[in-house]
Amino acid sequence: MALIKFRTPEDTGHFYDTYNGTSYNNLEQEACQLMYVSHVEITHPSTGVAFPTKDLRELPSCPVCLERLDEPVQGILTTILCNHTFHDGCISQVEDTICPVCRYVQSPEMLSDSQCADCDIRENLWICLICGHVGCGRYGQKHAQVHFEETGHTFALELGKTLVWDYADDAYVHRLAVNHEDGKLVQLGPNNETGNKKLDIISMEFSAILTSQLESQRAYFESQLDLITTQSNVRLEEMESRVESALSAAQTAEKKLSEVIKENLVISRKLQQLTKDELETCEISLQPSSSQKASRRRRKR
Repeated sequence: MALIKFRTPEDTGHFYDTYNGTSYNNLEQEACQLMYVSHVEITHPSTGVAFPTKDLRELPSCPVCLERLDEPVQGILTTILCNHTFHDGCISQVEDTICPVCRYVQSPEMLSDSQCADCDIRENLWICLICGHVGCGRYGQKHAQVHFEETGHTFALELGKTLVWDYADDAYVHRLAVNHEDGKLVQLGPNNETGNKKLDIISMEFSAILTSQLESQRAYFESQLDLITTQSNVRLEEMESRVESALSAAQTAEKKLSEVIKENLVISRKLQQLTKDELETCEISLQPSSSQKASRRRRKR
């Protein structure tokens, strides 16, 4: 039972007309029963009512229905492995074999030291509902999806949230969530579903826009790369033709140089021969003749 206080009578009537007689979810048959409060009694110390003494202890309550667990009362169950105490009627309503308290305590939460099992990413983490593997999402290195591809484990829960992703259908399947108050399965309301759908639509639109922009950027840079490659090839061909022209010119010059060197050797040899002949002629002309020798002899006498 819960006592709810509203600010205006109009809000009270609207809440009563909306939720009175409606079921909590599709999994249980219990319906919500609302009643108006006629009056509220408040006890003051001046009325003579004494406060509880220190020796009194509060009885433990059932974690499922929150009713007091009194030892003389029949129907208390204490035979589960975790030693949690329940009413037989409460524990019989739990369809699975997991203790609701243990399920609440061991529910995956986004801790400060949580990180991907394959890298150091600490944000946007997903835990496998089959084996408990923690991996990063699609905005990281996609290790959660890699885990699905390797093992075939379909469902993953986002840490810190109640969103469940189905890798087989590539969509969210979180219409049923776990209530952290009692560990029961509850059905999400239409507002949450609409909000999640809007988030999915926005995410898909953003992904489509990002994909189109990346495609246009890829086409632009590929065209620029092709242009640069073409220009580089043209320049390379021009440089190769220039190098070939320079090599042919160098070979021609080297050939001409060798011919000039040969001609120079021939000319130098001819020059040496001519010089030798001229020297011999000069020596012959410098020697006196026989008549000149006879006249010289006569003069000496």
